[in-house]
Amino acid sequence: MTHKKQQPSPGSKYAGLVPALGRIAAAPRPEETPRRLRAGKPRGNISSLLLAVEPSEESVRSENALAIFAKPPIMGRVKTRLIGPLTPRQAADVHLCCIRDSIVLACAVREARCCFFAAPTASKSVSLEYPFWTPVSPRWKLATQRGMDLGARMASAFRELFSEGAKKVVIIGTDSPWMGRKRILRAFRLLDKYNVVLGPAVDGGYYLVGAKKLLPQMFRGVDWGTSRVLRQTLRILKNAGVSYALLKQDFDLDRPSDLRRLRAMWKRPRSFPFHLSVQFHLWKLEALTRSTRRR
Repeated sequence: MTHKKQQPSPGSKYAGLVPALGRIAAAPRPEETPRRLRAGKPRGNISSLLLAVEPSEESVRSENALAIFAKPPIMGRVKTRLIGPLTPRQAADVHLCCIRDSIVLACAVREARCCFFAAPTASKSVSLEYPFWTPVSPRWKLATQRGMDLGARMASAFRELFSEGAKKVVIIGTDSPWMGRKRILRAFRLLDKYNVVLGPAVDGGYYLVGAKKLLPQMFRGVDWGTSRVLRQTLRILKNAGVSYALLKQDFDLDRPSDLRRLRAMWKRPRSFPFHLSVQFHLWKLEALTRSTRRR
């Protein structure tokens, strides 16, 4: 016996959501779209929007470098502290959305050339499960993180970018893609006056680090992945007599409590990252579909 899928009643607040999200869910997968699309107006689906966004020509010639540090979206190995409230698949999907929204954010910063440093744990299964998790535009510099720990990998990235002629370098992760273009531009401006700029995270780390010269000592003797990261980094800078500035404190999407913060932000759609917003809408649609099937 087959059961006919029930649709929300015309008066339901979800009535307009279902057909719209149905079109999004039915959009072509990334591998079904051309590898390169000219920048411009989105073509009407998620995949084309991601591929159409690319850095501007002027950013490629900039003496500023903006680097994204990202891990590949491997189920069970990313956003692990979100597993429980989320399934391993959902946690990996959230991570992928954060990567894509960070790519879009970086492309909006026309005053810096875009660089993408992938963690060395990438595997062939990632490209099959999550195609196009890295930028596809030739205007991006693609590189692999090198070093035994996060500090060594960031120091290596700074060294590489400075050796290529960058005057100022800012590195961001993918856990706070809502920080916005203006905050990144402020980081570059602060480097006119200070040697280092940091974006403090609520969990005791930092979501952004920038410098105008190589300072490998600031990445040594730090307990990475703990709440002591920012405090230890600031102590190192003070002891070395290095000037620094702090940006607005923000949170990383890393813990169940961060999901609650994110849902509160979702009520302000203009400032909410696009791919995370679509993911939240799809989850809402899935929950609605399950509830109607049980009736």
